[in-house]
Amino acid sequence: MFAFLPATTAYSQTDRPISLWLSILDLWSPAVKLGLEYQLSNNMGLAGVFGSGSINGKGMLEVGAQYNYYLTGNFNNGLHVGSELLFTNVTGTRTGYNTSFSVNAIGLNPYLGYKYSSRYGFTAILQGGVKCMYATADFVGRDFTSSPATPQAEGLLNINIGWSF
Repeated sequence: MFAFLPATTAYSQTDRPISLWLSILDLWSPAVKLGLEYQLSNNMGLAGVFGSGSINGKGMLEVGAQYNYYLTGNFNNGLHVGSELLFTNVTGTRTGYNTSFSVNAIGLNPYLGYKYSSRYGFTAILQGGVKCMYATADFVGRDFTSSPATPQAEGLLNINIGWSF
């Protein structure tokens, strides 16, 4: 009766406990955002996130962490819910105004996602959710101004590709 079922190769959850990925959407900024996720258990992962580059010609730096809980499947393949804690700093100058600025934001971003890892290690991750940020801006120059922390919310879309090993 079972002779007609296709043979599949199953691998244990510890075969690929680490995923290294690159956010392909950030490359258009141009910026580079990398993540390294480590398997905490069969259905949990913790990732460090680092990004650097420019937004509209201004210097950008991002540092943070992600926590993922896999609802279906496992660390290597499955639907997950997660949260990202991310600190972002953007700095620049306004030519002609002799002004420099620094914008700091911290966000706690909930999302729903799916992770796929091929049997050879190629990994793709799609995540969608909400960015919930508090941002402050400091300006130095002719008219010194500092803004209080303001809450902001916007859509979140992460499309990441990489390798699990």
